[in-house]
Amino acid sequence: MPPCQFRLRPRRTAGMLLTSSRLPPDYRQRVLLGDLVGRAVQPPDWFIPCLETFHTTVIDPDYPCYFGSAAAHHGELYYTISDSRTQHLLARTLQNFLANARLAPDERRNLTIFFPPDALPLSHSEYKQRFWSVLQALHQSDASPWPDSVSTDPNQPNWEFCFAGEPIFAFCADPSYRSRTSRNLGPGMIILMQPRRSFFGIEGHTRAGIQARNKTRERLEKWDHMPAHPDLGVYGESNNREWKQYVLPDDNSSVTGICPFVAQDASVGRESTTNRDFECNE
Repeated sequence: MPPCQFRLRPRRTAGMLLTSSRLPPDYRQRVLLGDLVGRAVQPPDWFIPCLETFHTTVIDPDYPCYFGSAAAHHGELYYTISDSRTQHLLARTLQNFLANARLAPDERRNLTIFFPPDALPLSHSEYKQRFWSVLQALHQSDASPWPDSVSTDPNQPNWEFCFAGEPIFAFCADPSYRSRTSRNLGPGMIILMQPRRSFFGIEGHTRAGIQARNKTRERLEKWDHMPAHPDLGVYGESNNREWKQYVLPDDNSSVTGICPFVAQDASVGRESTTNRDFECNE
């Protein structure tokens, strides 16, 4: 099924940056769900409070994530929801988001996936398991071939999660983070997806990329009251493993073990992830 093309909104100019309101202006235009966009989407009641907390945090002048904060200020953050009623639409939503982002190559569009707050607090390991279950389910529903330029082995420096032929840096934010508060962005789990091509001009070894990374790490130390995590690296460098940055520990202990993600051969039928593995509480 071809991706749905929705009407794109123009990029904001420097004189039209978002203000520090609790909700981003015109955010409804950037809410996606399957083939629906804008006011055609009727989000659940829990979404607005989660969005308010998220937005208030990422537009804080001291928030350390340069790329996410810049996307928020330029109106380049898009939003979707995934709960027990809508989780089957997530792959379609991501497909449409990527297809339409390709039509605006000068923008650094990111997708923010909101999950409902849990009735009972989850542990960090439980959120970690949920995050990887979501990525695995997306992968297993993806009919596109894995890009030739990206390794399918997470133990290689050029691995990245891919969907619809696009490498995407994804990371988990959730309320189990008590020390690393830069990754606690609200009462429910959030997955932020940043297509790798959105880093144009600020790639790891460019002057702008090095400056942005250094500034981010300085801000991380101030925001989290601890040094930046030792597993934060530069994509493609021989000692870097991208997957370790997706779900960082709440302290500065190194990420060990094997990456939970397993790439499937696109030429072989993929089995759907069960609802039990891709479950969201409400």
